[in-house]
Amino acid sequence: MSKILNIGILINNFIIRSWEYSAIHRIHDVDHTRISLIINYKDNSEKKNQKTDYPLPFILHKHIDGKIFSGSRNNSSRKDLGELLKDVPVVEINSCENQKSEYQSINDVDQIRQYNLDIIIKLGYGFIKGEILKVPGYGVWSYSINHFQSEDEDMTGYYEVIRNRPVTVSELGVINEDGEKYNVLNRVVESACPYSVSLNRDAIFARAPFLLPAVLEGIQIHGSQYFKHLANRYGREGQLMQGKTMLPSLTGSLLNGLQASFILLNKIIKKILYTDA
Repeated sequence: MSKILNIGILINNFIIRSWEYSAIHRIHDVDHTRISLIINYKDNSEKKNQKTDYPLPFILHKHIDGKIFSGSRNNSSRKDLGELLKDVPVVEINSCENQKSEYQSINDVDQIRQYNLDIIIKLGYGFIKGEILKVPGYGVWSYSINHFQSEDEDMTGYYEVIRNRPVTVSELGVINEDGEKYNVLNRVVESACPYSVSLNRDAIFARAPFLLPAVLEGIQIHGSQYFKHLANRYGREGQLMQGKTMLPSLTGSLLNGLQASFILLNKIIKKILYTDA
């Protein structure tokens, strides 16, 4: 297969995290892909407008950890996608909600169809449903580490510390029709830091940009058979979705914060005791 893949980028803000910027930069101006459209997606559904109160200890834990361990290499820093894709046309679309489901207007969807997109790559937090998922030939793709409603809810790297998990996982997948599950196309596994949420996040964010170019190149060379092969290789549902952990309660997040403090203190004591003078 020699066809150039026509790519659309779905965003809800032009200011994106640097790891997402790096992923798009890696597929920009290469021989086998063309970024033909930016879709600026505004979610006006009732669910989006409902305010969610996340446990304060959970948010403080991540914030304090980030202040201590973020360092100079921070893949959560922000960059302007508009500077990279300044010559790419932009379509503004809105999401609404009726009693049955979330939807986009027919005019919005038809406008996107005119660009004959093979793939739409979703960046940023939040979920998406509706007709837009059926527009590109290979579907709408998303990263598992964006599979949260907001940054406050993001649990990437959190339970690796609390539950002493040995690895942090990131997956790239095709969003299913329900908008909240995905079929895996590629996966990367990174050794987890046992005491820092921020270091776990940064390590997996640094690896995530490499997932996208590998899959796109495989599809460009081998076509739809390669796409089907990936579904058989990784299974029909993401590893993270199968073992997805719920957001901790107020009490749970407080206990988790204390446990994380104990883990870090224990690490410091061992470092002092077992390091030669």
